[in-house]
Amino acid sequence: MPANLFNDIFANYDKRIRPIDDQSQPVTLKVSYYLNSINELNAITETLTTSGYLILQWKDSGLAWNPSDYNNITRTYIPQDDVWKPDFVLQNGKAKIKELGGDFYYVSVSHNGLVTWYPYEVFTTKCSIDMTYYPYDVQSCDMKFTVWSYRAEDVNVSSKTAFRLTYFERSHIWDVKSTNAQVSVYDGGYVIVLYRLVLQRKPAFFILNILFPIALISFIMNIVFIIPTVSGSKIGFSVTIFLTFAVFLTVVSSQLPTNSENTAIISTYIVVEISFSVLMLLVSALSSKTAAPWGRKDS
Repeated sequence: MPANLFNDIFANYDKRIRPIDDQSQPVTLKVSYYLNSINELNAITETLTTSGYLILQWKDSGLAWNPSDYNNITRTYIPQDDVWKPDFVLQNGKAKIKELGGDFYYVSVSHNGLVTWYPYEVFTTKCSIDMTYYPYDVQSCDMKFTVWSYRAEDVNVSSKTAFRLTYFERSHIWDVKSTNAQVSVYDGGYVIVLYRLVLQRKPAFFILNILFPIALISFIMNIVFIIPTVSGSKIGFSVTIFLTFAVFLTVVSSQLPTNSENTAIISTYIVVEISFSVLMLLVSALSSKTAAPWGRKDS
């Protein structure tokens, strides 16, 4: 960037002033979000962690120039802290609110004053988890962005597209079922940009390691009724089945959020099977008590 262009641009430039000649009009801010990856959807803490970068564009009349006056230069790059930029932040994050980008980020500036900013972030957001149909569950998570200081009359935000998946790296646990974007103006004139991400779990791992073993144990527990009472194995077999279901309940519960708003069907099923195993244990104990002592021979 020639020094004379830089000096001419910033001779009378003040980044504290909204970049529009008519201060009664809003600055139009266009927002897009390129999703790179789904790092984690933690059901226990009910948080979604994603990686991606935003593209924010606006016109800054103070940064425009005539290319013919500067060797036909039509684009340049300026450190983000040297120009006005919207305080666009994640509203429903789990960490403290902080500025996007960093000191080493640059914004792209065109000769017509169009400013393009590409802040990359790892976002951790709150996400209400519904595990009713686990592991066939579908989760809907929202990312809410807002221009913290300015109102809609100052900065007009638009986002015509939902998550852009051009550079998305597929997750081994989740499929992206759908995405959506919505811009709303709330009481007080504050703008909220809501990006909704609907994820569907890939159930193959959980079917093989949880559902299939539980189904097998549910089937073989009926063997207790054909084990001879005199063999003395009924009670031991019943206790083993009870403990097996208890272990699976612990494993499943460790992957579910600790809330009372919804209960996973698989957890309810395991509790029912534990109840049957307790009943089976009682029946086995009573039948063993009424049976002849083991190894006794009547003379």
